[in-house]
Amino acid sequence: MLNEIMNKEKHLTSIIGYLNDFFGVLSDGYNPTIIWLNIDLENKPNPSDLFKEHWIGENSIENILETKTELKNDFESHLNHYFEWSLEHLKLDNKAPDIFKSEYHLENLNELINKVKLEIFEYFGEKKLTLIEYTIDGIDGSIVKYLFIDFEGGNAHFAFGNYVH
Repeated sequence: MLNEIMNKEKHLTSIIGYLNDFFGVLSDGYNPTIIWLNIDLENKPNPSDLFKEHWIGENSIENILETKTELKNDFESHLNHYFEWSLEHLKLDNKAPDIFKSEYHLENLNELINKVKLEIFEYFGEKKLTLIEYTIDGIDGSIVKYLFIDFEGGNAHFAFGNYVH
């Protein structure tokens, strides 16, 4: 049973990683769109520890922690918003603009994203979730949104980053 659960987490994090890699291929290489997921069935992450890489100057961690927002449990709606937000950034900063001009290619890209979202919804679907968002607004215009998910038997956190350099 534990192996089956661990395989589900590994599968989900892998397919999100593959989508992130594909976004990297489309990206202009300088202003990337990133999506990643970490699932932990044992330890609850401390946001302060995760945000260390974003500390910029005095009181920066406090500024990040002040963005904490408890979200209503409409997980599907929130996740759809994050993916749409990421895709809009990718449309603006990419090396393959023809993909976004072609209805055929855009439809296939959306189908790929929907397959990934379906896997996410299937994993989290029956669980009672507590959702918390933090937004990190970088000095350079980059924005990273973290979605922390607590559920019985574990927790997870997504990062959706739209970087501007």
